[in-house]
Amino acid sequence: MNKIILSIALVLMAFTTQAQVVKLSGPRIGGTIITSGAATEFIQNSLFPGDDGWDPNGAPTAVVSQYGWQLETRFIDGDEISGLVEWVFLVGGMERGLFLPSISSLFGMRAKGGFEAALGPNLSLSGIGMVLAVGYTIQTETLNIPLNLSFVPGKSMTYEQRAEYGWDNETGVETFIPSSEIDYNTGSRISLTMGFNLAQ
Repeated sequence: MNKIILSIALVLMAFTTQAQVVKLSGPRIGGTIITSGAATEFIQNSLFPGDDGWDPNGAPTAVVSQYGWQLETRFIDGDEISGLVEWVFLVGGMERGLFLPSISSLFGMRAKGGFEAALGPNLSLSGIGMVLAVGYTIQTETLNIPLNLSFVPGKSMTYEQRAEYGWDNETGVETFIPSSEIDYNTGSRISLTMGFNLAQ
């Protein structure tokens, strides 16, 4: 286990060092729209699956801010297209008093004109999923301003309601409620972020 953790740490350090050398890393700010599901039920009502009043269909769409950092390195540097590996660390929901962290590792390509596309795994409080991102970098004499649009599809999950005894107030009789399974979706996430770093 220690070897695995050490290996991951060394890979992250390598990416970080290379990204800083080529000056492609930088801050990211933006926002995320979350479609109705378990995530919006938590954000809007602070309810988890199984809590009293929890709705498996989820609360209406929620919008949260995002703030974080992106580390980026090029593993192929061609004249027209470059291959990229990106690590994006974001924290959302701080304006609501929430701490909603996410980490994405993206593999993609960027064209000479600034257009790019990437995909890879995403880890958040909703679990592990895949993220697809497209973007465009506005280049000036002094700054690079990356704009990125990303999509993480919601996941279908099942909550198992345990069997329990309940009291029927109308009849005054204790009743047995058998176990059941409730299907729900975590909700999809659509994010728009922007950042900046110094042009080389």
